[in-house]
Amino acid sequence: MKTKLLLLLLLISLNSIGQEIPDGKKLGLVAHLTYVKTISEAKMTILIKDERYIKEPDKAFKFNSDYTLLKLLTDQLINQLSADLIDKNKLKLYRSLNKYLKNQKPVPEKFSQYQVLLEQIDGQLQALLIRSYKDGGTLSAELITAIVGIITEIREITTSARDFREKKIQSISGIIKELKLSPIAELIKPKEKDDKD
Repeated sequence: MKTKLLLLLLLISLNSIGQEIPDGKKLGLVAHLTYVKTISEAKMTILIKDERYIKEPDKAFKFNSDYTLLKLLTDQLINQLSADLIDKNKLKLYRSLNKYLKNQKPVPEKFSQYQVLLEQIDGQLQALLIRSYKDGGTLSAELITAIVGIITEIREITTSARDFREKKIQSISGIIKELKLSPIAELIKPKEKDDKD
């Protein structure tokens, strides 16, 4: 609990002095996709829970459109990457994407569409993050709190990637598939309460 509190304070202080939360690019593809998933789902959940979501259908449509396009782009990347990794049974594509994210080294020409797709995902994520009920928008304390709750999940994904060395292709493919964004319908659903005493 103390660790979460300290991390929350760190994230709030970084946000207050205008620094961004690291997007995971320096760690690689899995960390970056985890960042995209966590930030976008948290942002959309906060937007949906606001009473203005129903009262301002034009803005709600923009939020839904931005999120849906981001979901489409990430699903395309994840599904095609998984299919290509399994089909070719080689890690060259995965390693190329990691080098591109970590060091900004261009990917080989035959994988250039992946680089384009990653750039589109980053642009669409920014479009979603700046959407708000007011003009402008930044990372709020609510969004940071939601992110802190998912940090354990990020640690588990990273650990499981290390543990499956002998099954690299299947492990990476499985982890990447877990990073698909949730449909809006799932984000809107209220969580079921446990009525047991």
